[in-house]
Amino acid sequence: MRQKFLEVLIVFNVEDGQLLHGNLNFYEIKNKFKNRVNLQLLFCGSNVSKYLDNSHLDFYGDVSVIEDDSLPWNNPYILAQNISSLGEKNFDVVILSHSITNCGAAAFLAAQFSMECFTAINDFYFDDETLVLEREVFGGFTERILCKLNCIITWLCSHSEPCNNLNGAKYNLIKKSPVECEDLCSVISVEKAQSFSRLSEANVLIAVGRGIGSPENIELAQELALLFDNSSIAASRPVCDNRWLPYKYQVGVTGKTVSPALYFSLGISGSSQHLSGMKNSRCIVSVNKDRYAAISSIADYIVEDDIFVFIPAFIHKVKEKKKILRSR
Repeated sequence: MRQKFLEVLIVFNVEDGQLLHGNLNFYEIKNKFKNRVNLQLLFCGSNVSKYLDNSHLDFYGDVSVIEDDSLPWNNPYILAQNISSLGEKNFDVVILSHSITNCGAAAFLAAQFSMECFTAINDFYFDDETLVLEREVFGGFTERILCKLNCIITWLCSHSEPCNNLNGAKYNLIKKSPVECEDLCSVISVEKAQSFSRLSEANVLIAVGRGIGSPENIELAQELALLFDNSSIAASRPVCDNRWLPYKYQVGVTGKTVSPALYFSLGISGSSQHLSGMKNSRCIVSVNKDRYAAISSIADYIVEDDIFVFIPAFIHKVKEKKKILRSR
């Protein structure tokens, strides 16, 4: 019996002629599907032509380009609407590199095309008409998901070029016009933000996890951060997923990688994804009621106490010390 070839779309994000996030190697993907695939590539973003001119892409097949310098590709809705413009072709699998923007876009696409959506996939392979997805979960365990195709995945892929051919391009280039999207938001009010440093530039980071309890309690972390020069608040992914803080404050694999002089962790258990983003901090202080939290394995100092007891007392002591120093 003749085996069916699978239709697979791979989406690449480009900004000013540079690939973003982990870059998907389509030869590796082809091997994972045992070469039973018809691949189509889609490059979205700004200055895509510059990337393609310089990359000498080694690919035989359709390469679609949606390019517009003015489009905000960090908006998952707009990205999803432009990807869906290829919807005239029914894909068995759509693959994006893993990022916050791509996760949002994947969710939009899954709802629009009635496909299953799986994010933060570490690895996958095709076996006996079943797509097997592997994802790392809390504690370093691996979760295996069996999927009968018709799915969208975001893949935590390695950072490598898609595949280059110095002999020149041999693909079929299809240029598509960007989709006009309605403005989904409007300005209600403008307020002055707290004067925090950027995460990558801050010397001190006060990071909050789910243990902070509620968005109202983040004020405690902000108060602590303002005691230090060149400081900022930061967050684990659950805090940002709950919309307690914007994603620009997220530290971890899908957020920012940081290495401040002092990393103050409040109520963060410490998933491997989060630890990857901050393990190179010079000094790590963990405040957690659970002394066996995963973050304790890399912390320089562990405070086994309630956040809402220790932090107010700590802030009071620091303010007292500053007052004494100023009076001298």
